[in-house]
Formats: sequence, C-alpha cells, structure tokens
Amino acid sequence: TLTEFQARNRENILNNQMLALKNAHAIQLADLQSNQRLLSDIEGLIEQLSSQSAGNPVSPSLLLSAMLLQNRAYNESVVINEGVMPVNPLQIQMNNTPENTPTVRELIQELEALSAVVEAQMVTQNEQLSALEPQITETQRQLQETLAEKDNLFNQQTIAQETYLTLARKVEEARIASQDTSGQVRLASYALPSDEPSSPGRMTFTVAAGGTGLLLSMVGVLLLAWWRSPGETHPTPDKSPGSQASA
Repeated sequence: TLTEFQARNRENILNNQMLALKNAHAIQLADLQSNQRLLSDIEGLIEQLSSQSAGNPVSPSLLLSAMLLQNRAYNESVVINEGVMPVNPLQIQMNNTPENTPTVRELIQELEALSAVVEAQMVTQNEQLSALEPQITETQRQLQETLAEKDNLFNQQTIAQETYLTLARKVEEARIASQDTSGQVRLASYALPSDEPSSPGRMTFTVAAGGTGLLLSMVGVLLLAWWRSPGETHPTPDKSPGSQASA
C-alpha cells in the first residue's frame, strides 16, 4: 500500500546520492580538462625550447614561463610525489642568477618530468570518471523505479477512492428505492404547462381574420355598386295626382 511504501521510500536518499555523484563527476571532469590545457602548454613550451641550442642558458622569459607552468601544476592540485619532480617551482625563482641559470637541456628535462606527472594525474582522473558513470546510471535507475512505484500507488489510491464514491452513491440509491413499499409508480415530478401554445400563434389568427374582413368589405362594395348602376329598373311607388284621386 501507499503507507507501506512511504515507510521504505528512498526517493530523498537517492536524490541526494545522485546530486553528490553528479557533483563529483563535474569536479573530476573540470580537473581533467584543466590538466589537458596544462599539458598542452607544457608541450608547447618544450617545443619552443627544442628549437634552441641545448647548451645555451634559458632566456628569462622562457624561464618565467616554465615557473608559471609549475605553479599551475601545484595550484590545480596535481599530485606530485616527493622525488618525482626534479625541480621545486620555488627553486627556479631563488636560483635565478646568471651563474645558476639552467640550460635549455635541463629545463626541457624538468618540463618533461612535469608533463609525465600531469599525464599520470590525468590517467587517475579518467579512472575516477569511469568509476562514477555506472554509479550514476545505477542510482538513476533506482530513482526512476522508485518514482514509478510511487506514481502507480497514487493512481491506485485515486481509482480506489473513485470506486468507493461510486459504490456509496449506488448504495444510497438502493436504500432510497427500498423505502418505497406502495408498489405504485411515483412521479418524480409533474409536467409543467408549456409557455408556448401548441396551435398557431395569435398573430396568425389576427392576420386571417383581417384578410377575411377585407374580402367581405370588397364584396359588399361590389354589390352596392352593381345595385346603383344606370340602365337598371327598380320598383318605386307611384306618387302621381291621378293615382291619389282614385285612391
């Protein structure tokens, strides 16, 4: 159930592990890229020194460039074991006198030793990155499984709640129906009279009546005109004196 899952839910733990692994991977990758740039600069300085005579003293500018590269190696946390680096970066600065200036050959040897140390460090960083990748993928897989299980349980809970509400409504409907013992059909509601008449509207009757009255008026006018038309004889009472005397 969802309650049991919450008791063993490792979502927060896995999220923290994933965050820590990603941070470690980002740091190792940044250090590796920094060492790659450092190694490229060392090789460039060695190539520049190789074009000069091996027995000549190193120019102050090239000697300063070599010292800066050594300082970068230390500042960027390059692991250098005692005795592996032949020259301490501060030693070049303290012995930077005309009598003790290293030759081109000596500086190239020092830079090659530094290059070997940087390359060894890059091998270690690549190994650490390779070890982090399966840990990240495995933690991500566990996190996805946990989230999928959580979503599935939440969906089941939602379905169960909806099913319960549906059944509760049906039970309530059945209870109401069981209370009717009359055996007769009950009307849920009485039909209301319609607001609109079922026969044609009053306007239709009004128009029809007006048309009939108009037709009858026209017929009456025609009859009256025919009755009064000339050339027709109509019986009239005789009002002459003779007729009155005889009477």
